[in-house]
Amino acid sequence: MVECNKGTKCSLSWLKSNFEVVPTQLDAKEIDKYVIAYMLYVLRTCILPDKSRDKVWLLYLHNTLENVKTYAFGAAMLAHLQNAIEDFSESPKSKRFVGDAAFLTVAIMEYIPERAYKLMKRNDFAKPDKFPLLIGWGEVYKQRLESKYKASMEEYVDVLKNIEEVTWQPYARLTESLPDCLKPQLIMRLSRTVMICFNYVAYHRPDKCIKKFGFHKVDFSACCQVKSYQSKAMSGPG
Repeated sequence: MVECNKGTKCSLSWLKSNFEVVPTQLDAKEIDKYVIAYMLYVLRTCILPDKSRDKVWLLYLHNTLENVKTYAFGAAMLAHLQNAIEDFSESPKSKRFVGDAAFLTVAIMEYIPERAYKLMKRNDFAKPDKFPLLIGWGEVYKQRLESKYKASMEEYVDVLKNIEEVTWQPYARLTESLPDCLKPQLIMRLSRTVMICFNYVAYHRPDKCIKKFGFHKVDFSACCQVKSYQSKAMSGPG
């Protein structure tokens, strides 16, 4: 990694040029290198994008292969996304949204179906009903892109300002199609906890939107106060 290392980051273009093509004859240890390179690439470009155009944090190496199945990447992505939304809303002049825009788009399509149809300029498609939804919605959205239609920023803003109806439990249809390994984790949706993504921290607050769980009124008097947390930059010895 010496030739690509720029302090605490690695070049994405270097990863691609050196690891995109996998040789046919490799032992298990050599294949691991290509798997790790691919994971770093996906983490940086899809799950945890940041403002650097061609760099990926080398600290992600701590969560590859050895504990990839135990690290809460879903919670990490949500923490990263929540911080991205806050940063974007606090800097209205900024035109760059640094978060998983595809994931956010799927959420909007699911919760505000009528507006989804409006933005897609069609109402003759069915919601994807298989997990993961991102792939199914990607196919639907691809058809829209192939038609050369591109919604303006004004249309998106209009959609969010004039929400008339919200589908509070859009994912209920997926209960049966979820992999068995994920079904026991559904209880985590109700957890009032902290989500951590390396240098990002965010609260998971299901109590702020109880309609998502089929409730209309809940007594939260027994809940403790949510404590404040401090964040630190990813530079320096700290």
